[in-house]
Amino acid sequence: MRRLLALIRKESYQILRDPAALLITFALPPILLFLFAFAVSLDVQGVRVGVVLESDSPQARSLAAAFAATPFLQVTPARHREDVEDRLVAGELKAFAVIPADFDTRLLQGQ
Repeated sequence: MRRLLALIRKESYQILRDPAALLITFALPPILLFLFAFAVSLDVQGVRVGVVLESDSPQARSLAAAFAATPFLQVTPARHREDVEDRLVAGELKAFAVIPADFDTRLLQGQ
């Protein structure tokens, strides 16, 4: 324990004598903290997704409308999977969701 305290004391004296080490030790961390706090944004908005609406039921339309209502997604509606698959491969979309034709019956069955 005495060796550790001696090492801490020695390093503290060296840091206090060296202006560059003093700057790195005390000034740089707050600067980097503020820089990263303002520069890094973890808010995800406007992710381009496709929604394939194979069912015309009110429940399916309601789900598609819920996708479109969120600010996190930019929804591209489609009727066929091939349309959104091509856009996904081309890089126009990041993902897609398919609402199947039997969505309302499966929803009522709890699936």
